[in-house]
Amino acid sequence: MKFILSCSTLLFALSCTAAVAGECPAGKEGPTPFKPITETTGPLQVVNNGQILLDNEAVAAKGWHLRSRTIYFGKGSIAQIHSHDERPEIATMLSGSVTIYAKNCTVGVKMKPGEVYRSGRGDSHWAVNESGAPAVMYATDIFLKDTFPVSGGNK
Repeated sequence: MKFILSCSTLLFALSCTAAVAGECPAGKEGPTPFKPITETTGPLQVVNNGQILLDNEAVAAKGWHLRSRTIYFGKGSIAQIHSHDERPEIATMLSGSVTIYAKNCTVGVKMKPGEVYRSGRGDSHWAVNESGAPAVMYATDIFLKDTFPVSGGNK
């Protein structure tokens, strides 16, 4: 119980103290004019830092996991379009930058170090490293079945 409260407090603190880039800018909501990218390409590595089965935790979410990962985006890499309908996530940009293109936003959202991007029910997006330099993102999510598409280098 103390661990879940500590995690909740940490996630809340991170979301309050970091800059938030995680929504479509006001007035830019609507169908994306960009063609969704359906294939993960380039150097993209996802490292699972740890996870907890939530069956016996206070939330008693049978079969669900709380997980933290570090995502390394090489130059020009793309994480293909994916849905967060059943996998809510909070991601913080650690270094470099990536642009998030969402199906419900008419512009891309460029994430810079310290910025947070939130995704949940109804959100589908893809991420592109257009910066010309490597980028690193830290992501925390809960999942029942992992649906994040990864090619190459997955650990």
